[in-house]
Order: sequence, then structure tokens, then C-alpha cells
Amino acid sequence: MIKLELEHITATWSDDSLGCTSPYTITYGAGGKDRLVATTQNPFVFLCGGSGDDMYVVDRQSHAIISDCGNGSDKIVMKGVGFGPVARSTATMDGGRHLLLRGEGSAIIILDWQSEANRIE
Repeated sequence: MIKLELEHITATWSDDSLGCTSPYTITYGAGGKDRLVATTQNPFVFLCGGSGDDMYVVDRQSHAIISDCGNGSDKIVMKGVGFGPVARSTATMDGGRHLLLRGEGSAIIILDWQSEANRIE
């Protein structure tokens, strides 16, 4: 059995900006307008927004799994990736339940992307 130790970073109920600078990190946005950033070339970073208008930022050469766990008008920014490369590197998984976007060395997986409760506007 493999045991994976994860670091947890949790926002406050106000507006926060939190960066994931180490591998195997889960970052939780609580209430407020949070900015959750994957900043390094890590093998596993999990970004989970909360209520409020959240922004998920994935730097060039970074990878993240994103779950929007609240309401709000949320955005995803993949730095250094234009629409063209992303459009050519799009796939769904688990019968269309999860969305994979890749481009310019970066990749994100959006969990339950079609669910109204988890949809990123």
C-alpha cells in the first residue's frame, strides 16, 4: 500500500490569495473571493474553491486538479496557454464527468465540470 502525505492550506472566510509552492498540496478556498495558484512544476496539486468568486491560476509548466466546491462566478487562468493549444488538447474522462485541458507543458483536470454545483463559469 502506498501512503501519500498531503500538505493542507486553508483560506479564511475573507478574500485570500494562496499559492501551492510544494508538491502534494491541497489548497482550500473558504468564503470570499479567493485566488488559488499552482506555481511550480509539481506532480500533484489540488485546488478546491469555496463559496465566492474564485480564480484558479495554473502557471506555465504546472499541473493541478481543480474542484469548485461552492457557488460564485469562478475563473480558470492557464498562464502561457492560448486558446488554440488548449482546444487541441481537450479530453473528458469517466464518461465525460471530468475535463482535462493541456497545453504548453501545463495540464489541469476539472472535477465534475458539468455538475451545476461544481461548474466553473
